[in-house]
Amino acid sequence: TVRQIAATSDKRLLASLRDDFHLDKHLTALKKFMLLGQGDFVTALMDLIGPELRKRANQLFRHNLTSMVESALRSCTFGGLEGASSVLDRVGVRLLEASPGDVGWDIFSLDYSIDSPLSAVVHHAALAKYRTAFHMLWRLQRVQWTLSAGWKLLMCFNHTQGSHLLPRLGPVLHRCTLHRARMTHVVNNLCAYLMFEAIE
Repeated sequence: TVRQIAATSDKRLLASLRDDFHLDKHLTALKKFMLLGQGDFVTALMDLIGPELRKRANQLFRHNLTSMVESALRSCTFGGLEGASSVLDRVGVRLLEASPGDVGWDIFSLDYSIDSPLSAVVHHAALAKYRTAFHMLWRLQRVQWTLSAGWKLLMCFNHTQGSHLLPRLGPVLHRCTLHRARMTHVVNNLCAYLMFEAIE
């Protein structure tokens, strides 16, 4: 009898969490934002926030970063996320405590606010694990973004008159291009493994 009552109440509770409190929608949002699963959002965020995060940690202001995150969110499409506006307001910025010498990249973090009763499922310990995963994935995204910016600089330099004026730089630039391609290959494979093999 106890088992039957427990099974019935568990089923009713889970149905309530899914239907009344949209648990699935919030779990999808956590995956898209905290686990950087929304590619166009990540690209837009990197392009907007990257230059700002090069500043020293004590020169950053949370409201500036929040407006950049909101701009990145507005520029994206959220296929498969119904009622996206209700979850977009939950995405925020968290600045970690800075150590001497830290820059913005070291202290920046996304945050996602969860209300009761969903906080019984996605509790503080679970959110801490999401943040840990975010920091690792964010560092990998930063490396990808930096390598992409390096490729742009190399291509610009190759196609300007400067490279023709200094012909001895040709082999050096070629080696730089090869090393950048190797690093990009490693980082892309690691990101793909983490996103599709581990997180999925």
